[in-house]
Amino acid sequence: MTGSRSTWITVLVPWFLALTLLPTAAELQALTLHPLRSAATDLQISGLLKGVPVGESRWIRWEDIRELPSQTIETEGEFLAGRQNVQIVLLENLTNQLPLAAGADTVLADCADGYTAVFTTDFRTRWKPYIVVAINGQGPTAWPLPGMDMNPGPYVVSVSDEVVSGVNKLMDVAHKQPWATTGLRFVHHADEFVASHTGEWQSLSESAVRGRELWVNSCHSCHTGPDGITGGSKSGRPFAVLKAHAQFNRAWFIDYVRNPQAKIPGALMTPHPHYSDSQLADLIAFILAEKPAS
Repeated sequence: MTGSRSTWITVLVPWFLALTLLPTAAELQALTLHPLRSAATDLQISGLLKGVPVGESRWIRWEDIRELPSQTIETEGEFLAGRQNVQIVLLENLTNQLPLAAGADTVLADCADGYTAVFTTDFRTRWKPYIVVAINGQGPTAWPLPGMDMNPGPYVVSVSDEVVSGVNKLMDVAHKQPWATTGLRFVHHADEFVASHTGEWQSLSESAVRGRELWVNSCHSCHTGPDGITGGSKSGRPFAVLKAHAQFNRAWFIDYVRNPQAKIPGALMTPHPHYSDSQLADLIAFILAEKPAS
């Protein structure tokens, strides 16, 4: 992730905001799925959708998303210096208005730079991630606004400690704040991560199982996994390359995860100095498919 993805906001709203964002059934209307994209602000929808052939996408309009139940919150320094008003729609409110097929329990937010964030049903229920649809009353067609150093559009998915208290304390919470989100994919979690649970990775040590959770919730956003397909493409580094470093160049691998730019100037990866020795040992155990002790 780039540094801009990890920018945090100070949200000046009451703690009960999460409750006010929950709509009644009468307030919600199904979103229209369009077969063709008509504007850069259309959000691509794909995956497990009723009535949509496998491999095909549909599109929903920004105007329709903005009509969903929303809340405007006041933030400090997220997109612009100083205070700004940000209109948000809960990701779950949007999800509930789509014709999802059975088993669609995980949302993948795909970004223009190859980044992919993972939002399980449990995460959406507990932490209330949301979609940013307007900043200071201006939708993504007006972004970047004067004063922005980059264009965060067409969509930003984010979480806030004031929407649900405690979210800021989650490890690698910035991986749940993808900018430049262009599409949402609806998948079955077990199917999406099957390669991490089968073959070499079917029977793992306790350390490797912990490492798998770290991989799915963090590393997966930029890196493809054991199947070479599932995961973000932003890093451009195949899983086999990571595995080789973890196996034969362990010290370098650990130093790189903690401070990539010190090893490769210009590296895109965000430093992870907060990873403890035990967490990095778990991650390496997963990458190497470490087996239980006999």
